[in-house]
Amino acid sequence: MGDAPRKRKRRRSLQMEGAAASPRLDRKPRKRGGITEAARKHAQAEGDTMPGGRFPIRNAHDLENAKHDFGRANDKPAVRRWIDKRAKELGEPPLGGDKGK
Repeated sequence: MGDAPRKRKRRRSLQMEGAAASPRLDRKPRKRGGITEAARKHAQAEGDTMPGGRFPIRNAHDLENAKHDFGRANDKPAVRRWIDKRAKELGEPPLGGDKGK
């Protein structure tokens, strides 16, 4: 009896209509990078972000997050300058690495 192949059960796909078809409609707005849109706009007004609200650096914790996220940046030289500027203002070490590249 143990030699017979086992049949796999098929999962039924649910056909949903209307608002129930998109479960994202019921959720709260997503946070980008652990910061809400309202906090991002406030940080931008305070001058703690790059233009457009990118890379908000309000404190040392945000600075560490920005250093980790640096690799995903599209405009690396501008992001490096921004991170180094905010690190100097916060009294923390800069991003590091070879700036000559």
